[in-house]
Amino acid sequence: MNVRQLSYFMEVYRQGSIAGAARTLFISPQGISKTILSLEEELSVELFIRKGRKLIPTQDAIALTRHAQNLLDEYEAISQKKFLTSSVYKHLHIACSYDVLSYLPWEFYRDFMAAFPDIILRLEEFPDREVLSHMDQNMAELGMITGPLDSGKYHMVHLFTNGFCLLIHKSHPLAEKSTVTLKDLSKERVAIKGMGQIASKSQASDYVTNHAVPAFTAIEVSDYRIIHELAEQNLLIGMTLDYLLLKNPPKNCVIRPFPGDTAKKPIYLVSKKDITLSREALSFREYMVEWLKTNKQKFSFQTKEQIL
Repeated sequence: MNVRQLSYFMEVYRQGSIAGAARTLFISPQGISKTILSLEEELSVELFIRKGRKLIPTQDAIALTRHAQNLLDEYEAISQKKFLTSSVYKHLHIACSYDVLSYLPWEFYRDFMAAFPDIILRLEEFPDREVLSHMDQNMAELGMITGPLDSGKYHMVHLFTNGFCLLIHKSHPLAEKSTVTLKDLSKERVAIKGMGQIASKSQASDYVTNHAVPAFTAIEVSDYRIIHELAEQNLLIGMTLDYLLLKNPPKNCVIRPFPGDTAKKPIYLVSKKDITLSREALSFREYMVEWLKTNKQKFSFQTKEQIL
């Protein structure tokens, strides 16, 4: 077994096809097929099952991915001479729901890097369903995602609970109300973050449907910063996340809670129960929980640990 075999295997796994891997690696499909076949023969397992033009990874392939990626990371560190005294850097892959990383201030990353200088964090943001998909395929060891989740399948550490709120310009008539209802919003132009199955869109839509309230006119954008700017200019009412406003308090707007309990979601640090976590993953989980407890005065939210 060699680095080339593992590199080709990981690319075929990511692309789901020989042709896709060949285009990415600039290698002939025949060369990749031959390499995958030799790896299967060496391991005495079948790694992929052909279904039409797609290659479906077997359970053996899924189990191999994490070990293969760790070996490739080690090889990259050695080849680039990334040493710290007697040890090389370790990579920790964490898949995160969109916008969750915005909750953590820069001080957390500074303190973590100081405490664990040999761990390189790889943090990637995805829709919720893709976070779980990356974990189920062992492409990420940890996930930061909104609940609820299957407690029989995942270890869950409760980090905080985020809530949606309304950003209303001070000169707007609704700014005088302490509570804004969806009926109030039905006559207003409201901006939400909308990218397919993003939580903000689905929660708002679910609430409107469940409570038989007329839907409000919405402008969908992909960035909360745009929503904040539009609200600050009194062009519309913005639906945003409470912890984003904590980091950047509005100057010309008031903040009102979004109507209904369905507008609140717990955020968890998640791992699969059927795998043994690496030292890096355990260190990150323990450090994050303790750091949030120690520094909770920096936030307007209560942070608590709850391992299920």
